[in-house]
Amino acid sequence: MSPYTNRNEQRMVEEASLESVLKRAQSVLQEEAIDINDKDFAEFYDPEKIRRDQQPVERSERKIWQQREANPTRKCYARLATIFEAIFHEQAELNQWLGPNVHTIRPSSYDDIENGIDSIAEFQEEPGRASHLALAVDVTYSEDMDVKFERIRKELEEGTLGTVEYFKSDFIHFVGRKRQVPRVIVGMDPDQIINLSETWMAKKNSELETHPAQILVLQEIKLQLEAYEQFCKKRGKTAAAQALGHSLALITEIKKEKDIPLGELENDKVFRSIKDYLGNFK
Repeated sequence: MSPYTNRNEQRMVEEASLESVLKRAQSVLQEEAIDINDKDFAEFYDPEKIRRDQQPVERSERKIWQQREANPTRKCYARLATIFEAIFHEQAELNQWLGPNVHTIRPSSYDDIENGIDSIAEFQEEPGRASHLALAVDVTYSEDMDVKFERIRKELEEGTLGTVEYFKSDFIHFVGRKRQVPRVIVGMDPDQIINLSETWMAKKNSELETHPAQILVLQEIKLQLEAYEQFCKKRGKTAAAQALGHSLALITEIKKEKDIPLGELENDKVFRSIKDYLGNFK
């Protein structure tokens, strides 16, 4: 059970106060999401496969919506996760939260639901060459985060990384299935997301440009890539270890160039939960 469930819900946002933030967040995410009906995919995949892939996603979306509506706490966390997804997706590129040469790609609903990917960071290294990170967002240490970590562990034990079924990049001129994409979890405490969303809605760009949330995310990514690389090396999963090591080098260099202290985010509960889990990732 989430450690936040029994918290005084005064700070857990009334429905009305989140509506405008949520509306903007949904707009950001929906506008940029990859559409599996894009004509480019019709040249790569059989139309029947695309049709089949849409059906379970539509059913899953309805089920998820019903579950959230029936549970006020889960509904609130889901909304905060959407808000954090949108802010991170936008700021990673707009204010270079993940460095100066990054492009964020919003995956299709299929990859969101079936492959657990909320955002894809494309690090543009040179013309026609890029590295990618698949990002899953969580805002509370719960059974959901356990499932995400166990999925990563299972992939690494098999020497594989994440797969994006419907991937499209204008930078590397690629359309189709993208394999061996390092997968990480990023997140922030609900209370901190609320504070961040207020800054975002007020369009305080100078504050967003230097917001410690970017350091929190970079540190979460760095810790995971370090743990996953060592995990693969010990098991002789050379190809996966090399891909993780390459991503780790990029993230380490980006983090090194940012002179922004974590401040109170050092004690962020989601950050601490990720560190605790990685402590047992042997």
